[in-house]
Amino acid sequence: MHFVKPVIIALFYVFVFSATTYAENAMQCNQKLNSTLFGQSASQADLAIADPMARVDNMMKDRRFIEHFASFVNAHMEWTPESDKRRNPVYAAIDFFLFEDGEEKQWHELFTTGYQLYDNGYNLQNEGSGYFSDRHWRKKYKGNEEAGFKLRTAYLILNNQIGLDLEALTVNNAGGSGRDARKDPSTVCYSCHYKEEFALDRIANVLPIVNRQASDAQNLIEGPVPGPTPQVIYGKSVSNLSELTKALAEVDEFYTNACHIAFKFVFGRSERGADKPIFRGCVDKFKADGRISVAVRHFVDSDIFCQGLGG
Repeated sequence: MHFVKPVIIALFYVFVFSATTYAENAMQCNQKLNSTLFGQSASQADLAIADPMARVDNMMKDRRFIEHFASFVNAHMEWTPESDKRRNPVYAAIDFFLFEDGEEKQWHELFTTGYQLYDNGYNLQNEGSGYFSDRHWRKKYKGNEEAGFKLRTAYLILNNQIGLDLEALTVNNAGGSGRDARKDPSTVCYSCHYKEEFALDRIANVLPIVNRQASDAQNLIEGPVPGPTPQVIYGKSVSNLSELTKALAEVDEFYTNACHIAFKFVFGRSERGADKPIFRGCVDKFKADGRISVAVRHFVDSDIFCQGLGG
């Protein structure tokens, strides 16, 4: 009989220790959810919730999530974010259009649907090119290329929609520098501008040129598409911006870029080799569903989000 009491004490200790540890882990996971999805500290009421992951569905319908996610993507895609929300078309498009009235649209619609943003909403329009047709966006990224050619615009469209990341070079094979280096087939620049699927000059050929003489700080005046058109971009025949955004929404890079954005939003870093299995799972789920919230939720539900925290 003298062995019974120590065993009971030991079992009681394990039970109390486990319950205490679970409560502490749940509290930490609640805090992580609030800081990740809302960008805010958790309230005492939130910290006390016993099942943190049961909160996620409602959290991702909350205005705090929409505003925090819109701010994150805006900072990710805008070269020069501004304090005025309306002058940040990416933020405005996600807030007013993508998550309108809490009903989330598919991610590709951010780039392929025709809408014109205004201060507190949007109006539908015929041209389907998302916020790339917004006057603030077009003015900000019109570039300064010769004859109003929109190389910068072409690059930003590719960067925002499929995550293309290039380093600008202006050095030719003789060691000199200049804009014409890209036109020389013997330079490394030539491939990115003319030969690759994302060839920048070929994409700029389907974008209206900037009329620099008529444009000023307040007004952007555009001319015709320089051509020749159509151009073959990622295997698709493309003659204008609307056709371009639709073609880009069908390439593999579009899906992986959405998951890149979601992963960085959740974990605050880019994915690494060890993350490949859960990243591949994100791409599969996002392809099947099309909503960016599915990509975010996939990573929040993963083992590495609240791993070791009881989540």
